[in-house]
Amino acid sequence: MYPHILRPEEPYGLVLTFLNTLEIERGELVDTINGPRELREWLTKAGLIHDERSRGWLECAPVLREILLEAHALREDLLRLVEAFSLRETISGSALFGLNRVLGVTRASVSLVITPEKTTLARHDWASAPLSVLAPIALDAVHLLTNTDPTRTRRCAAPQCIRWFEDTSKGGRRRWCSMQTCGNRAKAAKHRRRLSSNA
Repeated sequence: MYPHILRPEEPYGLVLTFLNTLEIERGELVDTINGPRELREWLTKAGLIHDERSRGWLECAPVLREILLEAHALREDLLRLVEAFSLRETISGSALFGLNRVLGVTRASVSLVITPEKTTLARHDWASAPLSVLAPIALDAVHLLTNTDPTRTRRCAAPQCIRWFEDTSKGGRRRWCSMQTCGNRAKAAKHRRRLSSNA
């Protein structure tokens, strides 16, 4: 059994981070979880491996390869779901089936955790099958699809970026996945265009 603290101040970080394991680098599509080792590192870093059973699955090469195939299939389904949701289009039945298939292996309960600083909801998952290590991602996607304004779930406006983000800004006008990267590049390009037009 392992807990995940559901933090409202970090909305849908798990599912969007998972979708953003596909990136564009130098004009090429790059999958940052393209192999078993990369998937094991990502799952561990994301905090999804907490018990001996799930750790054992990641050490078993055939099981880890199976989880990798399932992770790629889930990511493809979630990309279609989130894109349709953000555009307010009809959600594909096959993508919905893929999501529900992963949710079907979920074994979980929740409990209220009260500390002097704050009150939070803790979710306790049991890893009952290899596919269940992906269930928290699927559950996070469900929360995104059922609790957010579709216009606030966006793909970065930069032409060479495919990253997703949740716009939590007050005005709801955020365009970039990150101001430090895509936002600054867009500003610099705009500045160069202005200089060249004035020359």
